[in-house]
Amino acid sequence: MGQLLLPLFPADTTMITPVLGVENRDGVVYYLLSGMPIYSHKEGDMVKFRFITSHMILHGLCKNRDIVKTFHVSDTSVQRYKKNYPSKVRPPFLGENFEAVRAISCFRMYWIAFKKN
Repeated sequence: MGQLLLPLFPADTTMITPVLGVENRDGVVYYLLSGMPIYSHKEGDMVKFRFITSHMILHGLCKNRDIVKTFHVSDTSVQRYKKNYPSKVRPPFLGENFEAVRAISCFRMYWIAFKKN
């Protein structure tokens, strides 16, 4: 099996779109939205890279060509990862090692906080 060459993570902040950027600092890749970090993963974690880039494309933060241009990956691989993005809770390419993060809606937080009163 050959050595993985791509994606290439930039050392300084590189803009994917006018509001979305990426930066590699101390082996951790940070994704920035208007200067605020929204995602991060270790440099060698391809599973989270695929998940995060698919998520950003499907939620309208960027387009396929932006990911291809920034990270020097092929267009077909981006399309394949986007196709595997979850319509369920966990996508098939994440496997068993993915740490799921659960979100609580504002209404649910309000309900929990004031239910005791």
